[in-house]
Amino acid sequence: LAVDFKSNRQVPATAEQVPEGLLRQMGAYAHLLAGLYPGRRIETALLWTATATLMPLSAGATGAALGRAGLDPDVGPT
Repeated sequence: LAVDFKSNRQVPATAEQVPEGLLRQMGAYAHLLAGLYPGRRIETALLWTATATLMPLSAGATGAALGRAGLDPDVGPT
């Protein structure tokens, strides 16, 4: 599980409302970790410090965000 602590004042109510940039960031982390640990399940989440809330992010959401950025989430890091 890769967790990034976020201190944003406004916390999204759901994972679907997480800003695109954060989804891309977490997708990049997952992409890198998948290359380092092949065959292992990689999960990502954001920890919102303002509310002490752990918000899991789906691989589909982070992968799609990478795709919208023009990156292929299925191609391993080089």
